[in-house]
Amino acid sequence: MSARELLELHNYTDEEQDKLMVINVICSSLSCLGACFILFNYFMFDEFRKNFAFKLILCVAIGDLITSIGNFLGNPANDTALCTLQGIIAECGALTSICWATSISCSIWYIIQREKSPTNEDSARLLKKLHAIIWTYILICTILPATTNSYGSAGGWCWIKGASKVDNVWRFV
Repeated sequence: MSARELLELHNYTDEEQDKLMVINVICSSLSCLGACFILFNYFMFDEFRKNFAFKLILCVAIGDLITSIGNFLGNPANDTALCTLQGIIAECGALTSICWATSISCSIWYIIQREKSPTNEDSARLLKKLHAIIWTYILICTILPATTNSYGSAGGWCWIKGASKVDNVWRFV
């Protein structure tokens, strides 16, 4: 069921549907502005580009920006290329934000459990490992549902459908 069909199921008027879309665009715009602010600061200030913690925050912001872009695609009809594209973008953006937020938690644990503070070289090696692991995971988890035609309407938005067992597997991988 597409988001459009779900809205029709709840008997929203055209005016109410338009208001819901406006709210979605406003919220996505605010998220996009916040992510762009972080990107701007990263590229404008040299000390941010050298800071391990800010690099992790930058990656979370990239995930939020990707998600916002997907939301800007609106409310595409089910079984369209636009719905599939929105599903792919939603999966990629959400996984990016979740994985990098998790990496922040793991990095805090890594730093706290050490007897001495990590050097810049230690942080650089850790960041390289995190990039390799996280982006590989995101790529795999974004491509696999496409191999089984699992992207489509997910009952309110376009994402992984959930219409079959394999769809549900992709939702939890």
